[in-house]
Amino acid sequence: MQRTHHASAAVSGVLYAEDFDAPPAQVARSTGRTAPVPEPEVIIPTYSVAELHAATVRAREEGRQLERTEAAAANAARSGAALTELAGQVAETQQQAAAAVDKALHALAGTTLSLLAAAVPDLCRRHAAAELQALMRRVLPPLRQVPSLSIRLHPAMRPALQEQVATLLLDAGTDVTWIESATFAAGDIAVTWQNGCALRDTASIGAAIRDAVLSLLVPETTELVEMNDDQ
Repeated sequence: MQRTHHASAAVSGVLYAEDFDAPPAQVARSTGRTAPVPEPEVIIPTYSVAELHAATVRAREEGRQLERTEAAAANAARSGAALTELAGQVAETQQQAAAAVDKALHALAGTTLSLLAAAVPDLCRRHAAAELQALMRRVLPPLRQVPSLSIRLHPAMRPALQEQVATLLLDAGTDVTWIESATFAAGDIAVTWQNGCALRDTASIGAAIRDAVLSLLVPETTELVEMNDDQ
């Protein structure tokens, strides 16, 4: 009778005291309802005041350290960019300075060569007679034994040398042939005998002076000022 009563009670939805002792699944079967799923128990963590303070201090320090790291990285980036820009400016300045020095050296060399180009031929003409007489005093005494020789020079120089040559070759029996050449500069002379010759070329003197100046001023200068004896 009790089971029948319970069965009828389950059908009618009425629960009795013994039903509360039954497992949820049995109750659900007896009542015809789905048993609710129990929610998990939430355990709220608890921290002491000291722990919270330490965590706050640590978080604040980590934040400051992160700020310092980011600031240092930004400063390094700015410093690197500034150094790169400065290096470029220094390199450009060095190139400009080198170009200016090179230009100044070329200008100085050009000016110096222009002055020499005008001065050397004039000096050669002005001192031609004295220079040629000095050359004759060195060349002719050893040639007193040769049978003949020729002297080629500018026409204006013959009067200054003719008497000196006659004196230096006196009683030597050497036959002297004078050849006047208008193509010779005033300071040029060529003494020729059977086995050799002695030359004085003012153009070569000017070229030697020019090369010496260039080697001191601008060793690689390509623009040269020719020293022409006709200037």
